[in-house]
Amino acid sequence: LDARQTQITVKKNLDAPITSKYEDRWRKMEKNIYDIHMLGRETSPELEPLEQFEFEPMQLDTKHVVSLIGSTLKTDIGFIHFERIYYNEQNRERDYVIRLSLGSFERPEHLYLRIEEERLEYFPNKPVASKTNAFMHKELLKALNG
Repeated sequence: LDARQTQITVKKNLDAPITSKYEDRWRKMEKNIYDIHMLGRETSPELEPLEQFEFEPMQLDTKHVVSLIGSTLKTDIGFIHFERIYYNEQNRERDYVIRLSLGSFERPEHLYLRIEEERLEYFPNKPVASKTNAFMHKELLKALNG
């Protein structure tokens, strides 16, 4: 952020309509409360669209997928840990759910990947749209395809 494009103001003891318990405590102690407001006038460049976390239909080798359970794939920016597999007893070979940890080392997500015949989807929600998760989604595709 260019400092010439930034306006910073400091206000002391504003009479705010909503206060926190900490502000209330400081007011009772007759201490000053400072609010800092920063206004950036610089326009940020457009963000590139992120991965939509979709899967193309694919035929997976179930034995290979099962061999991934308990393993961790690490990259420089994140990891995928294949935690556990849950089978549909009526069709064990073609219908199952995998529990994953996926994402950055600092903030991984716990996800479920549903595999039914040739259809794959995150269940019940897709990962948070971040660059690291998009990269790890592509790594997941490589790992599943062997």
